[in-house]
Amino acid sequence: MIQALRKATQPFHHALEKKMYSSKIMSKEISQQELIHLLRINYLFFKHIQEYRAFLPSLENFYPTRHDLAQADLKNMDVFCEDEVDTSLFSEVNKDHLVGMIYVSLGSSLGSALIAKKLNLTKHLEGCSYTFFSNSPSIMTTWNNYLSYLHIEQALLCEERVIEGAIASFKYFDQLYDSTKV
Repeated sequence: MIQALRKATQPFHHALEKKMYSSKIMSKEISQQELIHLLRINYLFFKHIQEYRAFLPSLENFYPTRHDLAQADLKNMDVFCEDEVDTSLFSEVNKDHLVGMIYVSLGSSLGSALIAKKLNLTKHLEGCSYTFFSNSPSIMTTWNNYLSYLHIEQALLCEERVIEGAIASFKYFDQLYDSTKV
């Protein structure tokens, strides 16, 4: 199932990566305003997706709470404001959709270490807060536990719905990018 997820979501992943300042992060050219935008997107995404953890108690421990870190960063930079989140992409969530959403959220967390390293080297961001991107050493364990879950539960999951949940998550990130851009 993991291969099907990767294949089906690859175009969404690449498109979103381009949109979310990836090249600017890698070249150390991301501005403070763009960093704030990125933190706001992640705060809203992870805050909202956290609400669905209860639908699948067996996966609750697989999902790291990250919105608190993004919120703290925004508060440390004095730019935090509570935003309403449009839930249209997540109006009908079932277990399979949630498994796909967790795929995207954990995958997003895996890239944090590289982002943190690049942000640390970006001189004009000194004084900015970006602990959200500090990758916990346990994320690989969490990711591997998730992959084990997929393997064990594969026969009980509807692959099409898992993929739908993952794609909806990528679309939601994209929607947040557009709706929070200043």
